[in-house]
Amino acid sequence: MSFSPAPPRNGTAGVFPSLTASFLLALGLVVAGGGWVLYLADGPVSPTLIDGPFDFSSGEIVVLGDPRHPTDLACGDQQVDTADLSLCKPGQPRHIRFTYIGRQLWLQLQRGDDFGLLFVTVDDRPANLIPIQAPFPAGNGERAGRLPLYSPYEHATMRPESEWISVHRTNTAQPHTVQIQMHSGPMADILDASPAVLAVGTDLPVSFRLPYWPGLLCLILGGLALMLVLLAIDNWPLACRFPMHLARRQMRRLSHVLPTQPIELGLLAGLGILAVGLGQRDHIWWLSLLGLAMLGLAGLQRPALWLGAVLLGLPFHLFPVPLAPGFALNLVEIGAWGGLALVGLQYLRQGPDRLPQAKRGSTPAPVLLALLALALVALGSALEAQYQAQGLREWRTVFLTAVIFLGAMVTTLRMSERPEADAAIMLIMWIGGAVAIALFGYYAYLQGIFVTDVDGVRRIRGLFGSPNNLALYLERTLLVTIALFLFAQTWPRRILWASLATIQTGAFVLTFSKGGLFLGLPTGLLLLFGTVYLLRQRLHAARRVMWLLGGVAILGLLLLAPFLTTPRLAGILDWRQDFSSFVRIHLWRSGLQMFLDNWILGVGPDNFLYWYRGAYLDPAVWNEPSLNHPHNILIDLLSRLGLTGLVAGLAFWGAGFRILLRHINTSNPSPLAMGLAAAGVAGLAHGMVDTSYALPDLMLVWTLLFGLVCLQDLTKTARLLT
Repeated sequence: MSFSPAPPRNGTAGVFPSLTASFLLALGLVVAGGGWVLYLADGPVSPTLIDGPFDFSSGEIVVLGDPRHPTDLACGDQQVDTADLSLCKPGQPRHIRFTYIGRQLWLQLQRGDDFGLLFVTVDDRPANLIPIQAPFPAGNGERAGRLPLYSPYEHATMRPESEWISVHRTNTAQPHTVQIQMHSGPMADILDASPAVLAVGTDLPVSFRLPYWPGLLCLILGGLALMLVLLAIDNWPLACRFPMHLARRQMRRLSHVLPTQPIELGLLAGLGILAVGLGQRDHIWWLSLLGLAMLGLAGLQRPALWLGAVLLGLPFHLFPVPLAPGFALNLVEIGAWGGLALVGLQYLRQGPDRLPQAKRGSTPAPVLLALLALALVALGSALEAQYQAQGLREWRTVFLTAVIFLGAMVTTLRMSERPEADAAIMLIMWIGGAVAIALFGYYAYLQGIFVTDVDGVRRIRGLFGSPNNLALYLERTLLVTIALFLFAQTWPRRILWASLATIQTGAFVLTFSKGGLFLGLPTGLLLLFGTVYLLRQRLHAARRVMWLLGGVAILGLLLLAPFLTTPRLAGILDWRQDFSSFVRIHLWRSGLQMFLDNWILGVGPDNFLYWYRGAYLDPAVWNEPSLNHPHNILIDLLSRLGLTGLVAGLAFWGAGFRILLRHINTSNPSPLAMGLAAAGVAGLAHGMVDTSYALPDLMLVWTLLFGLVCLQDLTKTARLLT
């Protein structure tokens, strides 16, 4: 059979020149933006030591201990020679006094695991580039700028031997008198090397750095323009459309070969999930590839199966999937990019005419645009961050994958012939993953593995980094499961959802997460109860649902009652005596100070840990230096992404909850929308004392909660599930 491409649409001859110009312009923007980011925008060059002789005037570096430069050094109140400064006894403060001429003062520090404190005054005033000012008496009794001497890097293998820090800047070059006081930390007598000041420098040469944002803007505009040109494929000239029509024909032939029955597709996807799981556990790369191939074939027929498999595997995302000998990739990234590829193939097979028009009130455009804005702000912040590699990694795995996954999910539901059924598939597989990690948690609890023993209780954490992370995940799936149980119409469905909710509830209680038990879950249940009460005239069996909610609350209290006397939970109401609350208060103060010093774009994604350890750690909580987020969603956005990030984040969550509210406040309220809203509110409430979004699994859950609003009627999906 010969292939005859479709005749060109009317007006193609006039459209083609504009498409060509658009393509060339888009390509030019991409090339220009990539060149700017890769070759023109660059970070500053670190200062290097200069060989003597030293006169300590502008542009020189002096090595402390060099006999050619007179520097006043002391251990406590005892004067010592420069060569003997390292012989100060542990805990004995070390003093350095000198005078320099210049505009900017630098210190070369050797930092480590000992919590020392560095106090610097210039001309009897605190050094103005040290972030936190503290009323600590220096040698002359004046205030001094305070800097923790913890290394910013938690792991010793990542630490440089030394680092340069700019501590003071003035507008004019004039003589300045400097006093530095160094106090060793409590581990100085145990560790081999204590923190030290190795050298000082003035007006050191640092290369000029072009900003990243012009190149970034060109890349974004060029990428969007290229996407629009590709979407206009049916307006291309005949010669250009031939390869695309040929590929579309082959895709349709392949779809006739693949299984089409739901049972066959489910079996193929199940075998693929099993193969990926075994390959992930035993590090067998070819088995993982085989499983991904089977999932991909099932996803070609029904992309919701691929997206559902990603949601199923979220609790296991910390273990990368091997794809080749010595190469593995994060499950979240594989799922997001794979979902985008499958959606593109579906679009290629079906064509743009198969995309249904969205009805008013069901469009996800505000959520998509707000999430895109948040991702762009995060990218700009990561590019300007001091620890750029860490910032770009978190941007890629948290923000970029969320945008891609949300776009793939929304497009899948738009192109689906049965969008309500596809949404049900994704929800069932998401809850199934939570049940699986809960069952694993029980097994690990009995075996004494993957647990944390603290405050008189054994806390399960599944395969997450901490019990709190498991609680943050389970509270969202649990509330959706409870909502489905409350509104189930048949006894088999009620028994099913009650059983799944019970499994998750037990594991959730065993995490002993105070934020989840006393903030997240109660807030979600209160929202469910209040919504049912307010809409009781429009809801069928509202009275029965409220009684069931009361029973769920009582059951939860009964499960929790035996543990209320443990040290972990006994002092929950006396937050002044609770150590974790004490740490959080100081952490919030440090996070707010971090924002005030970097208020536009923040310190960058995944940069909180390094800045907290190296500049903002409060001495009152010196033994908790490895906290990588401020345990408050608002302070998290402000410190990581600045004021622009807070605005974009509020827009994202506001748009999502606004559309969920539309699905609830109708003549026929959706029980599923109530469950999704309760899960979201619980995540925000728990996020006031813990993380809420800045993890790959949690961010993808937010995209699921808000992505389902693209359905024209969530009530139909709820009927399939209840």
